[in-house]
Amino acid sequence: MIPDVDANVRILSGGRRLEIVSATTRDTAEYRCVASNPAGTISRDFSLFVFGESTFLFPPFILNIYTCIVACQVIHVQM
Repeated sequence: MIPDVDANVRILSGGRRLEIVSATTRDTAEYRCVASNPAGTISRDFSLFVFGESTFLFPPFILNIYTCIVACQVIHVQM
């Protein structure tokens, strides 16, 4: 089950991988993986809970073409 597919939801590797880029609370949902072959079909449900969103407090600082400093301080907003 894929909720309203957004640009941040991608199905990769021929349908074997689901990738959610920059997950937000809107991506909280039940997801189902279904595999089938001549021997039969099996499925498994997964629950994804995104409780809030994290944001970098400072953008990367580029010293020169070889060095970039990324401050990993983030703020988390509980939704």
